[in-house]
Amino acid sequence: MKYLLVGVFAFLALALFAFDWPVSQPVPVMTFGQKKGDSLNTGINIASSGKVVAAESGEIIFFHNQNKGLPSPLGNFMAIHHGGGVETVYGHLEGPLDVLAPTVVKRGDAIALLGTSGSTIGGNLFFAMIDINENEIVNPVQLLSPPLEDSIKPQMRNAQLLINNQWYSFGKNVLFPSGRARFYAQVFDRINNGKYDVLPYELVLHMNGIEMSRLVFNSQVLSKALLVIKNSPQDDVALYNDAGALYCGGFDLVSGNHHVYLYISDFAGNSSSYDFYIKVQ
Repeated sequence: MKYLLVGVFAFLALALFAFDWPVSQPVPVMTFGQKKGDSLNTGINIASSGKVVAAESGEIIFFHNQNKGLPSPLGNFMAIHHGGGVETVYGHLEGPLDVLAPTVVKRGDAIALLGTSGSTIGGNLFFAMIDINENEIVNPVQLLSPPLEDSIKPQMRNAQLLINNQWYSFGKNVLFPSGRARFYAQVFDRINNGKYDVLPYELVLHMNGIEMSRLVFNSQVLSKALLVIKNSPQDDVALYNDAGALYCGGFDLVSGNHHVYLYISDFAGNSSSYDFYIKVQ
C-alpha cells in the first residue's frame, strides 16, 4: 500500500505540471542527452510542420530574430516563462518574429511557424525546458502530454570495454586483463512511426548481480563548467566516446569469471536486456 500511495502522488504531481506538445503530430528526431557534436542535446528536436503553439500559459520573455542580430544555432527562437519556475524554449522558427516581449500567451496559442532557421536539417522544432529554481535543464518528455504511443523496445548495436586505455570487444574466446574497466555501448530507440534513432531513457549496469551504475536522462546540470546528466556515472569521463558509444559505467575486473548485465528502457516502459560473460586472466 505504501508504494501504491507513492505512485499515486507522483502521478498526480506530474499531471499538475503537464505541458502540451508544441506541435501537432510530433515525431522525435533527436532526444534529450543525445550526442550533438561535442555536446549533449539540451532538449528534443521534433519533426512536424505548420504552427508552433505555447506548451503552457505564460509570458514571452525573450525572442531572437537572427535577421536583426547575431546568428544562432537555434536560428529564430523564443523563451516563455511559466508558473512554478519553469521556462520553455522554442527554436528553428520561421522568421521574422514580430513579437513584443513581454507578451502573455495561453496554452495552445500559436506563437510562430516551424521553420528551418539555424543549424538544422529539414523542418524540426527544438524544444527545451528549464527549471530555474533548481538550475536544471529538464527532459521535456517527462512533462509532455499526451505521451507518445510506443511499443518498440530500445536496442543495443554493440558494446566494448576500455581497460588500461585499450579497447576490447566481447567474444567467446576473449580473455580480458584485470584492472578498471569502462563499459561503452551503442544504444538506440525508435519510437513508433519514427525512422530516427533516438536515445533510450534509462540504462542500468549490473556486475555479478550488483548494480554498478544507473544512467537516467531526466535532467542536465552544470559540473565544472560543462553540462552533464544529473547523477550520471560520468565523473571525469566523457559521456560518449569518439564513435558515439555511450559510457554506461565502470567496474573493477579481477581474475575469474564475471557476469555483466545491461538493462535498457525507454520512457514508455519498453525494455531490453543484454548479458555479457567476462573471463579475466
